[in-house]
Amino acid sequence: MRTVRIALLSLCASLLGLASAGCAPTVERWIVDTRNHQGDLALEHGNDADASVAYQLALRVDPNNAHAKTGLVSVQRRLAFALFSASRFEEAVAALQIAARYAPGDER
Repeated sequence: MRTVRIALLSLCASLLGLASAGCAPTVERWIVDTRNHQGDLALEHGNDADASVAYQLALRVDPNNAHAKTGLVSVQRRLAFALFSASRFEEAVAALQIAARYAPGDER
C-alpha cells in the first residue's frame, strides 16, 4: 500500500511539473497581451503616463515585443513633448532616454 501511494505521488508530481512547465509561455504571452491592451486603452483615453507604465511592464516580461516597444517609444515622445512644452526639460530628456533604449538609432 505504501509503495502504491509513493508511486502515485511521484506520478502526480511529475505530471504537475510537466503541466506547469508548458503553461509558462502561455501565461507570459497573456501578461504581455494584457499589458499591451492596457497601454493601448490608456493612449486612446489620453493617459500617457499609464500607457507608459503598461508598455514597460509588457517589456519586462518580453523585452523583444514589437508592439510594446512601438507603443512605449510613441508614448515617451508624447510625454517628452508635453514636458518640454511645460519647461520641464530634465524630465523631457529622461522620457526621451527611455524611448531611445527601445528605439536605438531612431533620431526623431
